[in-house]
Formats: sequence, C-alpha cells, structure tokens
Amino acid sequence: MDSPARASRHLVLPLALFAALGLVNLWQLGLQGVGIDFFQFWAVGQAVEESIVHDVYDPAARPELARVFLKRAEEGGSAPQRLAARFRSQEIQVSNSPLLYAFFHLIQGSGYEADFARYRLICIAGTVFSVLALCRRMGFTLAGSLAALAFVVWAFNPLVDDVREGNVNQIQLAGLAIFLVLPGGSDRIWPGLIRGAVLGAAIAFKPNLIFAAGLLGLGWILGRRLRTLVVGASGMAAGLLAAIVSSLLLFGSPRPWLAWARSLDALAGEFRSAVGWGNFAGGWLLRDLLGVNLSPFLYLLCISTVAGCVWLARRRASSRPGGPGKDEPLDVREDQILASLGPAVPLLAGDLAWPHYLVLTIPLLILLFRPRPGPSWLPWGASAALLLVCSRPLLETIGAGGDYVTAAALFCGAALLFVLGCAEAAGFATPHAGTASGA
Repeated sequence: MDSPARASRHLVLPLALFAALGLVNLWQLGLQGVGIDFFQFWAVGQAVEESIVHDVYDPAARPELARVFLKRAEEGGSAPQRLAARFRSQEIQVSNSPLLYAFFHLIQGSGYEADFARYRLICIAGTVFSVLALCRRMGFTLAGSLAALAFVVWAFNPLVDDVREGNVNQIQLAGLAIFLVLPGGSDRIWPGLIRGAVLGAAIAFKPNLIFAAGLLGLGWILGRRLRTLVVGASGMAAGLLAAIVSSLLLFGSPRPWLAWARSLDALAGEFRSAVGWGNFAGGWLLRDLLGVNLSPFLYLLCISTVAGCVWLARRRASSRPGGPGKDEPLDVREDQILASLGPAVPLLAGDLAWPHYLVLTIPLLILLFRPRPGPSWLPWGASAALLLVCSRPLLETIGAGGDYVTAAALFCGAALLFVLGCAEAAGFATPHAGTASGA
C-alpha cells in the first residue's frame, strides 16, 4: 500500500535535479534573446523620469522615443541593446499601464544587459514559485510538483518566448498564482479583501487578467454569493487604488492613468498584427480568413458557455442529498476554475494573442492535471492540448511550420484547454465535484 508513496519519494531527487538543469537551460536560452519587449518597458520609465516627451501616451511621441533610445544604444549601448533598439527603430509602443512602467523603472539602474538579466531572474523565480505553489494547492505530491516544473521549464515553448523577449506574462502568472493559493471560498472579510487586492493590482499591471475577475464575478452572482462579490470587488478596487498611488513615485500625477485609459480604444486597433508575426487570436484568425469581425460574438459565446457550466454545476450540487451548503468546497473549486479560465478567453475571442500569452494558461493546465479521487479523462484531453500548444518545434522539424498551421495549432490547443476547463466547471469529468482542496 505504501509502495507508490515510497516510489514517489525516491523520484524527488532526480526530478529536482532534472528541473534544476531545465532552469539552467532556460537561462541559457534567455541569453539568446535581446529583449525586444523588455527594451520598450525599460525605455519608457527613463523617458518619463527625464521628461524626454511631454506625454508618453501621445502617439506622436513614439517615433521620438525610438530615435532617442536608438541613438543612445548606438553611441554607448551593448550589442543586445543595439539590436533591440534597431528592432524598435520606427517607434516605441507605449500601450501599457503606468504601473507596469513604474515597476520596470524600479528594477533598472545597472545598464541594459544587467537590468535585463535581473528581470529574467525575477521572472523565472516567479514561474518556479507559481508552478510549485499551484501544484501544492491542487494536491500534487512533491514529486508530482517537481515533474510539472521540469516539464514547464524544459518543454513549454511559450515560456521560452517570454524569457527571450522579456514580456510580462511570468509576472502576471505569479500574480494570478498568489490569488489562487490564498485561502478562499468563505465569506470572511479580510481574506476576501486581500485576494481581491492582489487580483486588482494584477489587472492594473496589465488588464488582460480582467477576464479572470469577470468570470469570478459571474460565478459569484450565479451562486448568489453576494457577500463574496461585495468583498471581492472592494478588494479589487483597493488594489487598483494602491496601483495608482504606487505609480505616482514615477509619474508624480494620476493624469497618466487617464491618458492611458483614453488611449485603450485606439490601441486595440493599432497593435493588431498579422498571423505571420505569430498572432493566433481566434477573433483575428476569423477576421483574416472570413473578412468578418466575429470577436464580440466569440466573447459572448465564451462567457455564456462558462455561465452555463457554472449554472449546471450549481444545479447538480443542489440536487445532491443535503444541498451544497454555504461554505462547501464547491465554492473554492469554482473560484479556482473560473480564475484559471479567465486568461483563455481573450486568446479565443480577441484580436491579439502572441505565443507567450499561453504562459497564463499554466494554472488551468495544473488544475486539469490535478490528482482526483477517481478516474477522469481530463488529463488525457489536457495532454492533447499541451501537444498542440508545444507543437511548434515539431511542426518546424517536419517542415509543416507555416504561419497558419502554427497559429491553428496554438489556437486549437487554447480552445481545447478552454473546453476542458468548462467541463471541469460543470463537473462532467469529476467523480465527486465537491472534493477539491478546501480553503
């Protein structure tokens, strides 16, 4: 009876070594990138501090920022800095929140290469924390957690893209992981406020996580958890306020938040990119193939599907003897699923999704692979989704890695993950829907 547990313990050391080697390999792969995204984030904070332009969110300022930082790179920058500056020689895109730029300004000061290395280290540490903490939360053994970490750092291609380009998906992953591992599922005020504040700050950092909050709110309303809704929304508002206050250290005024908010509609149209650049978003693929903007319909379809699954799960739970109960683990399980499903929605329905955005599906993957009290087909489906998400090297090896083939594989992988997450939300593949780990 104890032999599987003993075998699992014997695997801990080799798995830890394998994961450690994967981290070394990931770091080496990161050195091959010049940080074309990091360069933009890194430059904007300096531009604000030095008042290089009046308003960094003014579209007319972008070519001037590119000219200034290209000149600096050519005159005294390192080789990676020059390559990144040349890549961004036409304009530096300023599309993110003031909090994001304040964060990047906080970690710089030793030159481009040293700052980029420091940022990569922060990101990789955040990924290690996220994977191990989420696995622990979902009931994995230590060996299982290390196996998950080893797979992520060795074989999860979107993570390599994020490390090379210096984007922020690993930072966002850490914020989402903190939210998911904090105690939840009760009506206690302080835990709910803290969790809400974490998610609110993460949304203020980059707003594509708003779909995690939106699906959570939808679940709270359908479950008639109005107290949880009020507490969670209050916490998110507090997190947003803290983000605005903290960014004042760089910007000195809340006005950049207004400028950024006013620019969002225009930015959504400006930064659409063709499939040839790696964009695999469902809304854009259909627009490209059919010439019709179906993005609003896709968003409605995704949200309606999730709502139907939550309603079905609640109905099934209430039909069990004794009913669901106010603090039954179903609430915890539902929150975990909905927050994990959120990042998949813009991948399927939006107009822009780079491969490294798939880093934010890691919580959903871990949830689908979590240990269960009985047999389930979900891990098999998740394995198929992983094969699609990580298929680019294989497609390139066999000569089938065209732009549309790669985009279709990534989209299908994300769509399959979403469908499996909805099945989990509805309780279709869970022998005992209320047995997920409690708060």
